[in-house]
Amino acid sequence: MSYVSLEDAAIYFGVTARTLRNWGSAGRITLYRLPGGRTLRVRLDEIESALKVVPTVGNAS
Repeated sequence: MSYVSLEDAAIYFGVTARTLRNWGSAGRITLYRLPGGRTLRVRLDEIESALKVVPTVGNAS
């Protein structure tokens, strides 16, 4: 399990750090706060899971 900064994760996944913060607030991913209170980290595997495409059944009309 790899923990990275919001900025590094945002670059890796092509989103903004603000998007990751929003996902954390919405409960899509977990944000981990380091001692000192200001620095946040995320797990890359959680973001990968949040970004997985879920197949859906389309209208066959």
